[in-house]
Amino acid sequence: MNYLTYTIQIRPDSYGYVTCIPALPGCKAFACTFEQCLVAARQLIDQRLAQLVSHGLPIPIESEHPRDLAITVSSPLPVIC
Repeated sequence: MNYLTYTIQIRPDSYGYVTCIPALPGCKAFACTFEQCLVAARQLIDQRLAQLVSHGLPIPIESEHPRDLAITVSSPLPVIC
C-alpha cells in the first residue's frame, strides 16, 4: 500500500471548526471539535481520492507541505481585549 501526506488546515468558526485540504480544491469539512475535524479530514481525503480514481483522474501529490506558525511579539500599541 502506498501512503500520501496532505496538508490540512483547521480553523475555528462560529459553530466549531472547519477543515480544508488545499491540495484537493473544494474539500471542506465542518465539525464541532478539533478531533472530529481530524477524522472528517481523513474521510474526506479518502472519498476524494476514490472519486478521482473512479473517474480516471490523476491523484494530486503534495511535494511541499506548508506550515502555519504562530509567533508572539511585543506590541508598541496598547492591546484591546
